[in-house]
Amino acid sequence: MSYLCTMDIKNYKSRIIDAKIESLLEAFGAVCIEGPKWCGKTWTAIRHSQSQVFLGDPSGGFQNRQLAQISPELVLTGDYPHLVDEWQEVPSIWDAVRYKVDSLGLKGLFILTGSATPNHKGVLHSGTGRIARVSMSPMSLYESGDSHGKVSLMDLFNGAQQDVLTGNVDLMHLINLTVRGGWPAATGVPDDVAFELPKSYIDAVVQDDVYRVDGVKRDKHKCLCCFGCIVVYVDK
Repeated sequence: MSYLCTMDIKNYKSRIIDAKIESLLEAFGAVCIEGPKWCGKTWTAIRHSQSQVFLGDPSGGFQNRQLAQISPELVLTGDYPHLVDEWQEVPSIWDAVRYKVDSLGLKGLFILTGSATPNHKGVLHSGTGRIARVSMSPMSLYESGDSHGKVSLMDLFNGAQQDVLTGNVDLMHLINLTVRGGWPAATGVPDDVAFELPKSYIDAVVQDDVYRVDGVKRDKHKCLCCFGCIVVYVDK
C-alpha cells in the first residue's frame, strides 16, 4: 500500500528544527514531532519523509484512520522515512511503530506528528530508545523572514553578542508581528488578514482543545474571558 503526498511544499520555508530532525533520524528508529496546532509540524515532517499517510484525511470516510484501527501495520507501509500524521488519532500506532523499529533494527524508519498534549490512553510502552521526541514551536522572526538573525538570544544570555547595526526599528511593525504570531499561515499576508488567525486559534482552544486535554467540560464564556485582553488587543 502506498501513499502519495498531495500537499505542495515547494514554497517550504526552512525551519531551525530541520537540522535536529535530520540528526535524530540518524540516531533513532523513529522521530515524533510534537507541538501546537498550525505551527508547521506536517509540512516539516513531509519535508523529511519519503512516504506519508494522513490519519486526518476524510477521504473514503476516514479510511486511513479505519485501517489503522483495524491493523496499525497497514498504515506503516511505505518508503522510509515514512510519515504517520496525527498518530494520536489511533494511539496503538505508537506501540506498532516501536515494535517495527525493534523488529527491523534500523534508523530513520518513521516520523510521527501529533499534538503537544496527546492523549496517551491506549499506549503501552514509552518508546524510549526507539522513538525520539522533538518539540516544535511556531515560527521565529528569523524563520519567517522578518529578522536577519544577526542578534542571537543565546549569545545575549551568554554575554557573547557583538554590537551590530540592525537598521531602523519600526515600533508599530514590531507590535503587528507580535499580534500576528509565528503561525506559518499568517506569514506573507496583509496584517488585517493575519490577525484573524490568532483570534481563531484562541476560539479553537476554548471551544475544543481545553476539553480534549482532560475531558472536563468548562464554561466556554468564562474561558473566553481569560483571553479577553488578547482578543480586544487583536481587534484593535
